[in-house]
Amino acid sequence: MDDDMIVDCRSLYFAFEAWRASSETLVGFNPRVHTPVRHPVETPLSQRALRLEPKAPAALAAQPCSYRYRHYWFVWWHGVYSMVLTKAAFCHHKYFEMYTKNLPTEIWNFVHDSKNCEDIAMQFLIANATGLPPVWVRGHYRDSGVLDFSGGISTGSGHKAKRDECLTVFAEVFGRMPLVLGRSHVERVEDWTPLRTPAAIWEWIHPM
Repeated sequence: MDDDMIVDCRSLYFAFEAWRASSETLVGFNPRVHTPVRHPVETPLSQRALRLEPKAPAALAAQPCSYRYRHYWFVWWHGVYSMVLTKAAFCHHKYFEMYTKNLPTEIWNFVHDSKNCEDIAMQFLIANATGLPPVWVRGHYRDSGVLDFSGGISTGSGHKAKRDECLTVFAEVFGRMPLVLGRSHVERVEDWTPLRTPAAIWEWIHPM
């Protein structure tokens, strides 16, 4: 947990219980997602006049690809995420040892030099090792680095561009994009309200 995060005890305990049920992956409160951006490959002038066959899937996959880092509202709108930030999260202690000993040197140096993206690097490491998406827990917390405008990294200029660069560089180092999309979240039943109704009408007509 970052020092500018304040999570209420009820949410913290619930997230711990959620992690106990999914202890191989990263479980936290702040979801983010990556999106790919493919760049067209310029066709040599000598080939433009030729009648070429459609590109095979392997040829398309070989095209250069970069990635964009998307914030919470993109997750909310599209209903999908691939990262939870380690600013408030649970993971097994073995991943800290793996981060120290097994994270590629290029990524370690990139994080050290830029003083950013250690959370993305941890998500890459865990997803690459497990093939699992993270788990997003809905809870109550306060991020004083944002709310109090007290100089959190995420409020600085150029932060979004740096996160885009991290995703692209890390995927190149790993030789693929290991992040796995998640489409569900975990929430306490006690936090439901009348506005969040059951999905099936049959649940309404059952007696208490």
